[in-house]
Amino acid sequence: MQNITLDTVDQPNAKKIVVLGAGGKLGSRIVNLLHNHDNLVFYGGITRDSTTYDYLNECNVVIDVSSAEGTKNLISELLSKKLTKPLVIGTTGDLPMSVIKEYAKIAPVALISNFSRGIPQLIELIHHIDSDTWDIDIEETHHIHKKDAPSGTAKTLAKEFKGARKIDISDIKSYREGEVIGEHTIILKNYLETLSITHSAKSRDIFADGAIRYASWILDKKPGLYTGMCRDKIQFSKYTGRESDFIILKGSEVSEVSKEFVKNLCCRKKSIGADGLLLVDFQCQDKIIRWTHYNSDGDLINEHIDGARCVSQYCLDNGMVNDNFILANKTSDIYTKVTYKDGTFFAVIHRANFSVLVDVTASGSAVKVYDGTIDRAM
Repeated sequence: MQNITLDTVDQPNAKKIVVLGAGGKLGSRIVNLLHNHDNLVFYGGITRDSTTYDYLNECNVVIDVSSAEGTKNLISELLSKKLTKPLVIGTTGDLPMSVIKEYAKIAPVALISNFSRGIPQLIELIHHIDSDTWDIDIEETHHIHKKDAPSGTAKTLAKEFKGARKIDISDIKSYREGEVIGEHTIILKNYLETLSITHSAKSRDIFADGAIRYASWILDKKPGLYTGMCRDKIQFSKYTGRESDFIILKGSEVSEVSKEFVKNLCCRKKSIGADGLLLVDFQCQDKIIRWTHYNSDGDLINEHIDGARCVSQYCLDNGMVNDNFILANKTSDIYTKVTYKDGTFFAVIHRANFSVLVDVTASGSAVKVYDGTIDRAM
């Protein structure tokens, strides 16, 4: 099969879409829907038999619905060409996460396990379930041709359950029957009652339409890894050091930080609660990562050993760095050199004639508590 392409002369102002996996069941549906789209146009398709990635040079966004290997090859090609095209990944299975995170440092990447409108609503429902009071099962059924099990969507649903009864991926029940497009069921049970919630896909067009919606949405996004259309939400991570805990946000997610915003966020009675807020620039240039530290009253802080520990661990957890790097405090002359030695990262905090050595990744030094979202308008 040759590369698939479409003449775009009739829509010169439309955004050009390249589809990786254009010859597959979902990819072909995306191509067909793009033919009738007003603002987006199908510019070129790449299939498993394609011999060139030339379409990437002039396109505006890439939709990847191929395979884990296809995703890896695509990103390798983008990196080798020094391209920063927005990327929507709908591939599931054993994804090359280290490569995806590397590319997300320079381009916006949407990693979506399910393109439907219903699954995000189901996830919102999960957030309101008191998981500590139920025995919880997740079941998923797909067509006999689907290779990965459990499905990426089932894994995503399982990760949304918090508390004492978290769902282990190995406990998800997977079935492969006929040509079932996709069905996911959450079953809540106790000794008195059973509650089942099922999402059933009736047509692959819901996924094709969703992929196109994400392609349009990600066009103006900043570099980073997105797992949904968080228009009104900000993703955060909660970390704890040896003595203090912190809320960590990507600096690109917050345009302005007021004292009131920080105080509300750090208030343990009303919100997430923490000893401080750390803003981290997600892009690492020349192995320098810039960060800002606020205490729980909203005041800027110049130095904090636990803060340095937590920012360092956050950077490591998010694949921003994997060897020696420098943390630079954006509001002072303090900088922290983080060095890898004998399986542990050590940080030396420098300020004028003062320096102190702290261990970063030794057991208990800094640990992620959980990830979550907050209202942007908070």
